[in-house]
Amino acid sequence: MIYAEVQRAIAFMSFRNITLLSILAILAAIPGFSAISLNNSTLATGTVGVAYSATLTAVGGNAPYTFALATGVLPGGISVSTLNGQGVISGTPTAAGTFNFAVKVTDNTNANVDIPLVLIVNNNGGVQILVSSLPQGQIGTGYFTNLAATGGTAPYVWDLVPGNGFLPNGLTLASSGVILGSPTVAGTFNFVLRVTDANGAGSSASANISLTVTSNVLSISTTALPGGNVGAFYSQALAVSGGTQPYSISLSNGSLPNGLTLSSAGVISGTPTTVGTSNFTVQVVDGRGANFQRALSISVAAAQFSFNQTPLPTGQVGTAYSATVSAVGGTSPY
Repeated sequence: MIYAEVQRAIAFMSFRNITLLSILAILAAIPGFSAISLNNSTLATGTVGVAYSATLTAVGGNAPYTFALATGVLPGGISVSTLNGQGVISGTPTAAGTFNFAVKVTDNTNANVDIPLVLIVNNNGGVQILVSSLPQGQIGTGYFTNLAATGGTAPYVWDLVPGNGFLPNGLTLASSGVILGSPTVAGTFNFVLRVTDANGAGSSASANISLTVTSNVLSISTTALPGGNVGAFYSQALAVSGGTQPYSISLSNGSLPNGLTLSSAGVISGTPTTVGTSNFTVQVVDGRGANFQRALSISVAAAQFSFNQTPLPTGQVGTAYSATVSAVGGTSPY
C-alpha cells in the first residue's frame, strides 16, 4: 500500500514542477511513512571517567521532538534525554568499548523512527605507546622486536607517520607491531611510530623513536691516551664501535698507573701517585659475547711546578712585616 502511494506521488511529480524540498512533505503525508532523520548521526568519542555530552538535532516530521533509547546498550553512566526539542546523550562513561544502539525520535504527530548510532569510549588517556627506545641492531644480523601499547580498545594497528623518517634499510614494520628483518646500513634512524586502536583514526597515539644500527665489527676506537701528572685528577673514556650493546670493558693484561681505575663502562679515572709509563691491554665484550682487545699506555709525569701566587698583605711604614710565599708541583725542596 505504501509502495503504491509512493509511486503515485512520483508519477504526479513528473507532470508538475515540484521542488526537491517538497518531496519530504509529500512522503510525510503518506500513512506509515516517516521523514524524520538526524542531521548529526556521528557521535564524538568519549573517555572513561570524563563527562560526556552530545546533542542530537532532528529534521523532517513536525517539531517538537522527543528522544529515547530504542534498542541496544549505552555505556554505563550514559543516558538519552530530551531538552528543548533536542536529544541529549550525556553522563560520565564508566566502561570503554564500542557501543551500538538506536535512538527513537518521535515528532508531535506521534510519527517516529529508530536511528542507529555508535558511541566509542576510550580508556582514560586513550591508547598510549609504551615504547620509548628500541634495541640496537647490527648490520647483517637478524632483528626482531615487538612494540607495546596500552589503553584504547584492542586490537591495535601500527604504522609509520608518512614524511617523518623511516626504518633502517632491511627492516619492516608489520601492522601487528613487529619490527623485523636484517639491517644493511649502520647509523641512527629517527622516525615517528603511530598506533591506532580498534576505534579507528580518531583514537591513535604517536611517538618519536630512534633505532641505532651498528657495524658488525666490534672494536675499541681509542688508539692512544693522553698523559697525566702526579697529584692531578685524570679521566678518560674509551670509545667502542660496532658489535651489539651493552658493552663490558675490563683490563685483560698489564696494569694502570697507581691511583687509576677502569670502570666496566670504559672510563679510566683517578689521581696518579707515581711517575712513569704503564702499559696494559683493555678488552671489550659486547651483548652477543664477541670480544676485542686493544693495547694502550699512559705516561704519568711529575706534578707540574708553579708558584702559588696569592695576594700579599699590605705593609705599613714603621711596622714589622712578614708574608710567606709557596710553590706547588715539581720536586721539593725549593
